Amino acid sequence: MILMLSGCGGTKGEEGMGTVRAYSMPSDLPEIRRGSMHRVSANSIECPVYATEVTVGYDCKGYISGVAEYVSFELDGGYAEVTVGADYEVVSAEIQPSSEGISCEIVGNSISFRVEKAGQYFVKINGNLSNGATVEHPLYIFVDPPMEDVPAETDENTVVFKAGYHQIGSYVLQSNTVYYLEAGAYVCGQLISDGAENVRICGRGILSGEFVTADVNEGRAIFIRNGKNITLEGITVLHPWYWTVEFDRCNGVSVNNIKTISHGMSSDALDIFGCSDVTVENSFFRSYDDVVVIKAQPAECRDIVVKNCVLWCDSSNPMEIGYETHYDTSNVLFEDIDVLSVARAPHSRTEAVIAIEPHYGGSVYDVVYRDIRVEPELVGYELFRFSIDDGSGSIGNITLENVRVNGALGGIVRGKEGVDGIEGIRLINVTNTQGCTPFAEDILTFGPVGDIEIQNTSEAKRYEPKAHSDLYSSLADFSEIQGQNGFYYYSVDNAGMTEMEFNGTCWKLPGADYPLIQWGGMHCETSRDAMIAWEAPRDGRVVIRSQASHPNMGGDGVEIAIYKNMLFSPLYTALLEGDFEGIDVADPITVALRQGDVLYFSENCVENMDCDSVIWIFEIEYINDNEDIGD
Repeated sequence: MILMLSGCGGTKGEEGMGTVRAYSMPSDLPEIRRGSMHRVSANSIECPVYATEVTVGYDCKGYISGVAEYVSFELDGGYAEVTVGADYEVVSAEIQPSSEGISCEIVGNSISFRVEKAGQYFVKINGNLSNGATVEHPLYIFVDPPMEDVPAETDENTVVFKAGYHQIGSYVLQSNTVYYLEAGAYVCGQLISDGAENVRICGRGILSGEFVTADVNEGRAIFIRNGKNITLEGITVLHPWYWTVEFDRCNGVSVNNIKTISHGMSSDALDIFGCSDVTVENSFFRSYDDVVVIKAQPAECRDIVVKNCVLWCDSSNPMEIGYETHYDTSNVLFEDIDVLSVARAPHSRTEAVIAIEPHYGGSVYDVVYRDIRVEPELVGYELFRFSIDDGSGSIGNITLENVRVNGALGGIVRGKEGVDGIEGIRLINVTNTQGCTPFAEDILTFGPVGDIEIQNTSEAKRYEPKAHSDLYSSLADFSEIQGQNGFYYYSVDNAGMTEMEFNGTCWKLPGADYPLIQWGGMHCETSRDAMIAWEAPRDGRVVIRSQASHPNMGGDGVEIAIYKNMLFSPLYTALLEGDFEGIDVADPITVALRQGDVLYFSENCVENMDCDSVIWIFEIEYINDNEDIGD
């Protein structure tokens, strides 16, 4: 159902004001799906507010769920005056993407602003400048254009999900059919097909995979395999078990004005899996894993365009080519993209905004990233990552053009001996909001890597990163570089300590499976311990906060310990056995350090290494630099 209303009160008929059509909310929609923190109106018309789960962090107990709220309405011509009322104190607000140039006004706990066109907007309330994910109560405003080519309900080749609450289970799509989710429809289930052609999924309704399980069509909300001429437009897709939308070996795919919000492990927003001739545009994607993903498996990927989209990444990579690849990927364009959030602790970490990783094989070539804007502040080497690690693939002819970020401009390029390697990387007019450009020193290269060309249209000025804060974290500071921010990664046995090597995924010894260290945890080996070391950059007193869990119920447990300078007596030691709830390793530990002192975090095997994976999260924070810490 569409409530067709055109302005009201004193604003009706105001010159330039558009027609707002608010969508109804099903009367039997569960209360948990109804927004409670915000009230939204457009041109004085109340718009229903929905709620859905998002992932807001990670600890030893697993993923931490939160809530995001969202509103959708249609705008036909002209502008809409949007008013947001918050059920909490509003201290600050901004409207993103910033590229839209939308200002807002705050009066009490009310925020007002004007939108002049269809698009997806984030109302950032009480957040800091570093990241969208710093907001406790995220609110998204999805403004739809008038729908074109509305399906006729009387057409025998049209299936209509009327306004209301529906549970459909796993719904199989048929060829030559239109599936219309009417505005106000909230459909629980998944849409699937294998071999269907000429399929259109459209409307202004909502599809939620909240009741989908992992063992049913791989937990996707939309899963279309071996399809031709597939159109997906206008709808909102939520809450998959795993990936949100997947096209697998499809030819001729059009995605336009869809909005996805997902949470939990492996909740990729959009996976293009062995497809060709794909266009994705005018859409919003939020996920707790890679966001828009192109995977050349089990077939090649080619002729793919992603443009005019807004991306929000809670973990991993906003734009990813890889990781699972066996075939070639070519002729790919990402253009006019706004990135509003990247992962920060306590979330999983972002590897890079732009990532190309042909892990198993295949070449990736002729890829362009143009007019990319990154809102959150980047640190270190987060802008791009081009990596060949365990596979035999190659990367070539990659262009970043007119890319603007906030913060660091660094990236990582990792080649591999014995394969074709990486060549033809060009950075053209890559800048940050501080007026800086990338230098060769900002790009870390490993293995065989060809020349990297940097072209700047502005005066070259190198970015000077901010000094590290007083807080060092095993999550936020996890790195693939030994010594970055003071962290080192070791294997320890009776012969001593050996630096591990990063293989693109985790730290290991060459040719060995264990021990290993990865983001958030480690796994020892029977005769070799896994150990993270942190070297103090200056004198001072620090406090160590730590929690660990041994999430596997099998095995005989592991021992963990914290040492200062590898002295015989540890600062803390514990035996961890199967414990899904997580434990605090100890009360906060305070210790005085001189510059160059080292703290060691060690995991060792009891007798056998079965099920010896440990989740271990710790922070080291300076609490007083000036106090006399003695000898």
